[in-house]
Amino acid sequence: YTSVIPVEYNNFKINFLDTPGFTDFVGEEIAALSVADGALILVDAVSGVEVGTELAWNFCDEQNNLPRFVVINKLDRENANFAKAYESIEELAQQANKRLVKVQIPMGEKNDFKGVVDLIHMKAYIGDGKTATEIPAEYAKEVADVRHTLIEAAAEGEDSLLEKYLETGELSGEELMVGLKDVVLSGAFIPVFITAGAREIG
Repeated sequence: YTSVIPVEYNNFKINFLDTPGFTDFVGEEIAALSVADGALILVDAVSGVEVGTELAWNFCDEQNNLPRFVVINKLDRENANFAKAYESIEELAQQANKRLVKVQIPMGEKNDFKGVVDLIHMKAYIGDGKTATEIPAEYAKEVADVRHTLIEAAAEGEDSLLEKYLETGELSGEELMVGLKDVVLSGAFIPVFITAGAREIG
């Protein structure tokens, strides 16, 4: 059955509707999506997009283009491959004329997965993410490339942000959040997060 998990965060109450993962119980997923404000689609870092992923994706499209997020999980597994998993989701998104946008990149992979780089606030988070640190130099080039794409996505959300971006080539974390909210709610962009849930990394 679907479980309701209430969470309070920054003076907001969020009700997570956790649906069964097995396709045998797909009716529970359809029922939950019909009352949800958004969907969080979990993708295995080893398997990438599976039949269940495609079903969830299609149900979101059927529910008035429900805004969604993607979480690539199990990045600590032996055969985990972030790039391959991301690519499989990207193919799914392109078929629906949507674009993915990375809001995090992994620090390490498989047994070496130790945390994430937050591209919105430009901080690194090791382990459970309770303490922010500076981004290690080895990730500087990748961060610059990916953040450029993230800024362009956010700038599409508001004309004022686009103007500022064209003038300065940069947006603050708060401005990114404003722009991303618009493009995510419209369904044009889908943010991608990273985690190893069982170990509480990310």
